[in-house]
Amino acid sequence: MSSAGPKNLVPPLSRDAPAEVVVTPVLDDEWPADGLGPVEPVMAQIPAPSTLPAKTWVAVLPGEAPPGRGLSRLLRRGEKRAHLAVRCGALLAHGYSNVCADKHGTAFAQVP
Repeated sequence: MSSAGPKNLVPPLSRDAPAEVVVTPVLDDEWPADGLGPVEPVMAQIPAPSTLPAKTWVAVLPGEAPPGRGLSRLLRRGEKRAHLAVRCGALLAHGYSNVCADKHGTAFAQVP
């Protein structure tokens, strides 16, 4: 998970305020290939809204596989990605508001 990210991630609901926190969830090898896994592992990697200033925008990218070593890294098939619905669900379950997505599939939400 990264706590700060590129300033070009601007939520569609706020054309002038980029996301201040960017999360790239790390997904284990058991994550489903279709990206429709449980919300909890993604939610656990998103900071609680209470830890951020009000009105802060958070972006959640599709994710990445954990770093592997040796043969396991070579045998890994494809990227691990959390479906947009899972990422938006994780933001909603965490208590964020103004949940939305851009045309590239980045999930955004704002601290109430």
